[in-house]
Amino acid sequence: MKPMVFTAISVVAGLVLTLPLVFDSSSYQEATQASLSAPTSAKELFTQRCAECHTLKAAGAQGVGGPNLDTLASKGALTKESIVMVIENGHGEMPAITQEPDATTLADYVLSVAGKN
Repeated sequence: MKPMVFTAISVVAGLVLTLPLVFDSSSYQEATQASLSAPTSAKELFTQRCAECHTLKAAGAQGVGGPNLDTLASKGALTKESIVMVIENGHGEMPAITQEPDATTLADYVLSVAGKN
């Protein structure tokens, strides 16, 4: 009986050690997650990346910590160039955003809806 127990343990241990080499699940999970969460519009990108910090009524965003984009728009403080610069380079605690849609697309969305509701 002891040899069978030792053999079963050896087989299980061998599978545990070699399984990660045969099947790299992290690549599959990353690809699946990327396809499930990939935004299909600038509004979705704003919701995923910006809404936590920025308020933008048209996106249903009540952010905490970042500037209220509706308020900035009503003061005439938003320009396409300034939005693109901040998105591409970050500012203060805001990180740079480099994924698609590009910064210009996101800036166009913000300018088209900010301060209009």
